[in-house]
Amino acid sequence: MGDSLVIRSAAPARSLVDPWNRNAILADYYQNYLGSAVSDNELNWTGNLASCIPGTISQVAQNRTIQRINYYRRLVGLPDNMTFDPSRNTETQAAALIMGANNQLNHTPPSTSLCYSSAGLSGASNSNLGLGFHSSRAVKQYIDDRTPGNEEVGHRRWILYSRATSFGHGSARTSNPNFVTFADALWIANPTTTPASLPQYIAFPPAGYVPRTLIPDRWSFSIPGANFSSANVTLQDGLGAPLSLTTHTPGGAYGDNTLVWNLPATDLAWTGSADKSFRVTVSNVIQNGVTQPPYSYTVVAIDPSTVTSCPGTSPVASCSVTVSGGQSVFYGTAAFRFNTIDTQSSSASNDGQNYTDLSCVTQTTVTAGSSYTLNLQGAASNVHRLRVWIDYNGNGQFTDSGEQVVASSAGSVSAVVTIPTTASVNTLLRIRVMADAPSSATTACALTDGGQVDDYGLWIQSSTPPCTVMTTVQNGNWTSPATWSCNRAPLATDQVRIGHSITVGAGATVQVAKVTYLNGGRLSLLSSARLKLIP
Repeated sequence: MGDSLVIRSAAPARSLVDPWNRNAILADYYQNYLGSAVSDNELNWTGNLASCIPGTISQVAQNRTIQRINYYRRLVGLPDNMTFDPSRNTETQAAALIMGANNQLNHTPPSTSLCYSSAGLSGASNSNLGLGFHSSRAVKQYIDDRTPGNEEVGHRRWILYSRATSFGHGSARTSNPNFVTFADALWIANPTTTPASLPQYIAFPPAGYVPRTLIPDRWSFSIPGANFSSANVTLQDGLGAPLSLTTHTPGGAYGDNTLVWNLPATDLAWTGSADKSFRVTVSNVIQNGVTQPPYSYTVVAIDPSTVTSCPGTSPVASCSVTVSGGQSVFYGTAAFRFNTIDTQSSSASNDGQNYTDLSCVTQTTVTAGSSYTLNLQGAASNVHRLRVWIDYNGNGQFTDSGEQVVASSAGSVSAVVTIPTTASVNTLLRIRVMADAPSSATTACALTDGGQVDDYGLWIQSSTPPCTVMTTVQNGNWTSPATWSCNRAPLATDQVRIGHSITVGAGATVQVAKVTYLNGGRLSLLSSARLKLIP
């Protein structure tokens, strides 16, 4: 496991995350990949297809899109300080409108196109274009570059271009009558610069631990200015056995020179949460007319749900989710909203994951006794078995009375959830969300038909505010709970109101923040007793 990215200079090329530090890799993934998700609501597109108004998208969506771009660049060892050029955002927004209005992609849209504009033509001519997803989700679409005709991974190469300095970005809805889908444009043709230091090569997936949800079947290996015409690539599994692959002819003037190959789906099948290693060797690469020694590195695909520590407070433990039935393209969690949680996903197959633990990074706070609206939508408008559980008592089982808050067979469901006053407070609990095939036998701890289960974090605060102003209710001893309105003895931080005859026992010292004497109030200090005011 000694492979690492070799840097040409002692100066760091990025905000370094050690590729062989599992927890650091997973923390970055949770905070900056999963943490950069944008829901349809959060996109907040202000345009209009019928009136050909490009509109804008929210600053939240723009911030998270560049966050995800920088996450991918950091993952492969490139500078992660990219920004969006506002002037390019305007052109890409116009380009996204053209793509959405016509429901097709065209880098040179004719003037007869619906919602055509010169700004849109400029944006289309200089951008990655995508249909189906918006904002940060489109970034994954570009990086995966898995569709036929994209064997040169041009979209990926522009995002991971070693000399990139900035981008522009826009998203819009499409005119697809069957689904709510989006068009996206990412400007990539900005001025370039050569960083002070660069990795020896740019591999995707890179050397080190890589969350397996990010690993596509199409891999790439880039070196600025390299000649890959005679290059050869071989792969071995964790036991040293050779793996089959299909190498694509090098070409395409997209960013850095690149070699691309595909792995069969059988080699990318995951078993449980076990790691899976791939040893890559690229040979016969020519630079400046000289054939270079072979480049070798190891990629270890890891299950993101195996994170062993949270950036902050860890949630209560829960039953593990056992998975069977593969990863379905038809079933999964398209959207989930509850209080301040507002997330968007896709099918299990498109996300490459059946179970995702978001309890560390996606949390909300509710009040015991209050009611909140919950919305859950399955993938592709298909009928699903939709279930939501809240582990109110923190025992990790989701089987106690009242903990299943949604049970529906539908494409989507809306429910009002009232938080029990008996629920555990001030503890990070779990919300478990499931969307599976309608005929599945899925439970909170077992996914059986290829859908998805996601965990979120929940804080419950008490509906009764802390008792900090205490009033006497009868004559009695200071230390007796029955003497006080809060049914406990005062603390040093409390304010007290004395309206009865109260005694502090001999030798005792009592402390409070403030004392107010009401009519009839009297405090007796027996031998060596003291009252101290703590400001």
